[in-house]
Amino acid sequence: METRGHDAARLPLGVNPQAWQRLQPHVRDFLRGVQRKTRPSMQHLPLDLAREAYAMGSSVLEPEPPSLKRIQNLRIFRRDGSSLRARLYAPQGPEQGMLPLLVFFHGGGFVMGSIDTHDAVCRTLCHTSGCAVISVDYRLAPEHKFPAAFEDCWDAVHWLGCNAAAWGLDGSRMAVGGDSAGGTLGGGLCRAGRAAEPALAAAIAFLPWYAGRTGYTFTAALWQRVLARGRTNPVDVPSLCAQQRRFFRLAICTGVCRRRIGRGAPMAGSGRV
Repeated sequence: METRGHDAARLPLGVNPQAWQRLQPHVRDFLRGVQRKTRPSMQHLPLDLAREAYAMGSSVLEPEPPSLKRIQNLRIFRRDGSSLRARLYAPQGPEQGMLPLLVFFHGGGFVMGSIDTHDAVCRTLCHTSGCAVISVDYRLAPEHKFPAAFEDCWDAVHWLGCNAAAWGLDGSRMAVGGDSAGGTLGGGLCRAGRAAEPALAAAIAFLPWYAGRTGYTFTAALWQRVLARGRTNPVDVPSLCAQQRRFFRLAICTGVCRRRIGRGAPMAGSGRV
């Protein structure tokens, strides 16, 4: 579809014209308003302020989150005995039977985000699916370089496979998922865990990063390729400007181990993990 007239002149910088035409008018107005705001870009802020801005903006488009029967903060243990913060969402109490489980990993480019920024998302997933959701607060770059985030998610899934029953959850009916960086982590877990326990029932990925049409293992070189291209989806729509790509690339990849560790990103366009 062709972009015509005054709408083409008002197209936000860097937006794909074909994708723009598919948006509803109120979404276009919102995106134009965002672009008009005079504020420093994320990559120009100190890291603590960038994370604060991300957290403040995380609920802008969220509807009122549904109320749930059970919301509980947990600690999940890693391989070295240290623990990760997590949050359980359930539509019913443990006395009402075992629930299937979605282990959720938040987005934020592996640099930002938390279980708090994605609280409304997890409430909604729990409410609409009838499943329990556990959101995992994995470690972030640049303080914790790749593959720290992946190892935290791997450890969380394995620990929950052994301990889910303590919270009235069925570890044999466990799925993984997330948005953006979190969706990529979930897809990588499925590829890495094909022959491992616990067996995962499904993967749910919202706007995940992808490794290309042939698939790659999860290595520092992979992140360099994905971030250098600035493409994060099979329709090949640019999603990050050059400065943002550099921001994430330096945070995730600088100084990390470049060995192959057998953790695969989802294959673009295949629908397989």
